[in-house]
Amino acid sequence: MMSGRTNILLKWSFSFILLFQTCIFISCKKNDPRLVEDITSKAPPAEYSTDVVAIYSDSAKVKARLTAPSMIRYITKDPSIEMPKGLFVQFFDTSLNVKSWMRADYGIRFLNTGVTKVQGHVQVRNIKGDSLNTEEMFWDEKKGKVYGNKFVSVRTKTQIILADGFDSNIDFTDYNFHNIKGVIQVPSQN
Repeated sequence: MMSGRTNILLKWSFSFILLFQTCIFISCKKNDPRLVEDITSKAPPAEYSTDVVAIYSDSAKVKARLTAPSMIRYITKDPSIEMPKGLFVQFFDTSLNVKSWMRADYGIRFLNTGVTKVQGHVQVRNIKGDSLNTEEMFWDEKKGKVYGNKFVSVRTKTQIILADGFDSNIDFTDYNFHNIKGVIQVPSQN
C-alpha cells in the first residue's frame, strides 16, 4: 500500500513529465527555409589563421610574399580574405630580389576579382628608394596595376609630389598622378 506522500510524489512526477512532453511537442516545428537562409547569411562561414605567411606565384614563379598577424577567409558567394590587423608584402623580380614592398594597417582581398584593398597608413617603397604614402590603395592582380583615389604623397630623390590619386605598375616605378596639388623640389645632398 502506498503512503500519501508517495502518491503525491507520483502525481507531481507524472505532471512534470506531461508538462515537459507538451513543451517539446509545442516547440517542434518544421524549419522555414527563408528563416534558415536569413540566419546563415548573417554569419558567413569563415576560416581563421594567425601569423600568416603566403607566397603568391604565377606560372611557378614567385611574385610576392605576404605576412599578416591574422587572416580571415570568408567562404561565401563572393569569397574574400581579410587581414584586420595589417599586412606586409614584398614583391620580387625574376631572381627573387625584393623590388618593392608595401605595408598597411588593414587589407581585404576579393578572390573573384583579384583586387586587394589596403587602408590605414599605407606605405610603399621601391628599389630606387622612392616612397609612397596614402590612406587607401587598390592592387588589381589581373591587370598588374596599383591605384588609389585618396591623397597621396610620393618622395623621390629629387622631389615630393602631392596629389589626389594615382596609378602605377606593380613595381611602383612608373607613376601617373591625378589632380596634382604640388611638387616640391628636394635639394641634392652632396
